[in-house]
Amino acid sequence: MTEGTISERLQKHGLDVEFLNWLEGEEDRLPRLRAVYKLSAEELAGAVRAAAWLRQLCCQPSVIAPEGPDEWDDRYRLLEDFLCAVLKESASYRILQMNSDLESLEHVLDTLLSKSAWKKYQNDIWDLRRRDQPPRLPKMPARRSGGKDESEETGRMRAAIAYVKPLSGSPYSHLAECWNEKVEESKYDPDRIKSRLRKGHYLNRTEDAAERLLDHWKSVYSFDLRYVFHGPFPLSQELEELLKIRRVQS
Repeated sequence: MTEGTISERLQKHGLDVEFLNWLEGEEDRLPRLRAVYKLSAEELAGAVRAAAWLRQLCCQPSVIAPEGPDEWDDRYRLLEDFLCAVLKESASYRILQMNSDLESLEHVLDTLLSKSAWKKYQNDIWDLRRRDQPPRLPKMPARRSGGKDESEETGRMRAAIAYVKPLSGSPYSHLAECWNEKVEESKYDPDRIKSRLRKGHYLNRTEDAAERLLDHWKSVYSFDLRYVFHGPFPLSQELEELLKIRRVQS
C-alpha cells in the first residue's frame, strides 16, 4: 500500500471503509445490557413507573408543548417497552432472590385480586415450591473482582483489527492511520492500540473471539439487531444516523 490515502488504499483492497470508520469512536452504539445486574429490582420497577407517568403526559398538550402528543407518546412508549423488557430479562440475573420475588407476587395478588381470582396462581406457586422450584441455591461467596467489563469501544477496536488484518501486514498502523484521517487529528497510535487490546479481557484476546466481535458489528451495521436485544430500545445517535442511511438506501 503505497499510493493515495490509507482509506483509498484499503478500499482498493476490498474493505468497506465506511464500515471501518463507523467502528471508530468513544461513544457506545448499543445499550449496556450486561450492566442490568448493577440495578436493584426497586430501581428498575421505579424506572418503569416513571416512564409510564411520562408517557401519559401526552394527554396534557400544554405540559409537553411544543412537543406534539404523538411524538411524545411514541418516545415514551418505546422507553416503557424497553424498560419492561429489561425488567423481565433481569430475572435471569436474580435467580438467588426469586423465592422472595414470588413471595412479593403472592402479597401483591392477595392485595389486588379477589381470593378466587388469584387462587390458581397461588396453587401454581405452592405446587412449584413442593417441586423445589425455584431452586434454593446456596449463597455464593463474593467473586473476586477481575476489573471492569471490557468497553464497547475496545470491542469495536478488536473488530476493526480483525477486519483489516487479512489484507494488511501492519493492521495496527493502517487502522490508526485510517482513523486519524477520519477524525483529522493524530488521535490514534498503533502501539497504544496494540497495548490496549493486549490488556483487554482475556476471553476477547483470541482470534476466534475477535472474529465473533467482527460478525456482531457487521450485523449491527447492517441493522440486523436481533441478537442485540429481543425487543425495541432507544437508539444512540450513531444508530439513528445509520438508520436514516439504510432507509435512503432501501
